[in-house]
Amino acid sequence: MSDHIFDWDSQPSDKIAAMVAHAAAFPDPDVDTVDPREQEATAAALGRQQTRNRSKTGLLSPFSREEKPKRLTAWADPEEGIVSQQDIRAACEAGYRGDKLPDYDFILPGGVAGDVGVIAGGGNLGKSWMAIQMSISLACGIDIFGLFSGVPTDAGWTLKRRKVAYISLEDNADTATRRLHSIFAFLLKSKDKPQFSNIDIKKTITLIEENFHIVDMSGKGEKAYVSADGMTPEDRDEIVNLISDRFVGFDLIIFDTLRRSNSHDENDNVGANRTLSQFDQIAANLKCMILVLTHVTKEASFNGDTQIEVVRGSGVWSCNTRYGCVMAPVGQQKDKGGKRVRVDEYLRRHFVRLAIPKANKIAPINEIWLHRSSSGVLYRTDIDVDAAILMSMSNPDLTFLNEDSIRTALEIAGKGKGRPQASASSEKPFDMTPGRPRSKKPAAASSRRA
Repeated sequence: MSDHIFDWDSQPSDKIAAMVAHAAAFPDPDVDTVDPREQEATAAALGRQQTRNRSKTGLLSPFSREEKPKRLTAWADPEEGIVSQQDIRAACEAGYRGDKLPDYDFILPGGVAGDVGVIAGGGNLGKSWMAIQMSISLACGIDIFGLFSGVPTDAGWTLKRRKVAYISLEDNADTATRRLHSIFAFLLKSKDKPQFSNIDIKKTITLIEENFHIVDMSGKGEKAYVSADGMTPEDRDEIVNLISDRFVGFDLIIFDTLRRSNSHDENDNVGANRTLSQFDQIAANLKCMILVLTHVTKEASFNGDTQIEVVRGSGVWSCNTRYGCVMAPVGQQKDKGGKRVRVDEYLRRHFVRLAIPKANKIAPINEIWLHRSSSGVLYRTDIDVDAAILMSMSNPDLTFLNEDSIRTALEIAGKGKGRPQASASSEKPFDMTPGRPRSKKPAAASSRRA
């Protein structure tokens, strides 16, 4: 009987008729058979009754045992994900005994394999630069640019060498490689600064060649979609399987940008859920972490807000992802009376606040200020940017020309240059040679000059 499909789209009386007709036409072999002519007459009578019922309800399509049921998206079988009662008990007992669990194997601070997260920021703020520079740091296993310097030393995160794929859906390969060129031209120019003076450039480049991969998917249109309106479950499975097959062995995959990865309206929660589900499945299959680049609202960009809720579009991307990194400019400032106050142009154009407001598996991460060089490269600054903003607000005629002019103004005002908060990277040995134990040396970034 399992080889025959019932038409479950029919009315309840039709289902019963179909079942009876099926039983009549295909009797149980263990039961004495009845007269075949009686079977045929019974089946014919039931078939006529079924047709009359369909005519009354407008369901005129004939019943067919060859008719296939419509494919439905079924809930996944939960059996594989069931945690044993023994494991539940063991976790409770171990906690009460005071046993220490091993630390998470973090790929990014607070992000582990299987997580999907976002890097969000306003337009032209440097999200793609951030993604590439972050990828370089992971590929080498060193925090070259100080991007992770806001991580507390006791957070349980250690920067390890990782294999990263950067999938560019917006810019072509030429743009990505030009950014790499600019980054290393910047490192050459900055090699005398303490922050960059101990980097073994030759070995760094070799590690990038081994562990950092750029995939140009720009200009592919709908063929680059991870999710789109009209896709069937089979289409979605095919895309998940294709990406999973192509990126075996990667620890982190970055999609730049979210908008180019799907065809859904960005405010459509259903479409956003489908896209996130695709990313979730890929991350689970590959046991990797996925980051997608996206935008924040115009208001948030204007004000310099860094909460995870500022991510533009559906709330799925702020609520249901497991990791969130937000980049914000020096926002508009107001005095005590609520009146807008001018902020120096150099500060607004060259400094970016980096926050990780959503990292559920780690202690809160400190926000840091990054300086954006004229070529676009981002790096941790030792300048007390908040103090410089206040100084600019109180002195409308004050104009900064570069980092040195800001340092000089702060020193004259007695505010110093700022003291970056202790972090996982700033308290580690300072020799930044990839793959080599670093010798103890105080972090000198807070006393350097450009």
